[in-house]
Amino acid sequence: MLERAQIHSDELRAYDDWDAIAEALFENIVVRSIQWSDQAFHDIDLGRYATLREGRARTPHLLVRDGSKNEWNVFHSIVSRRHPFDSVTWLKSDGVAGETSYDRAHFALQVPGRDALIESLKVEL
Repeated sequence: MLERAQIHSDELRAYDDWDAIAEALFENIVVRSIQWSDQAFHDIDLGRYATLREGRARTPHLLVRDGSKNEWNVFHSIVSRRHPFDSVTWLKSDGVAGETSYDRAHFALQVPGRDALIESLKVEL
């Protein structure tokens, strides 16, 4: 449907409309799931999608790691390589960017004031 509307997912032809769709999916699936989880993060603010904000140590943020590695990195965005939304981009603490396939990605929520990462949430509807 999106391709027929000339909204392309590949990086060379994607533009602001595709980014807006990705942001809407992130807000409505990821952020709302966190807000309505049993952890009661109703007012959580993860910042604007696909941007990094200053002072991450003082704000909640998502982390991602490749399934075969132990290192957590700061989530940046979900991108399309072979299929729509099939890869995750992230940044290391030194600013170096990386990418892993969505199938291999593990996610966690880091919340200031909590010692442990939150690697799973229960959402009751």
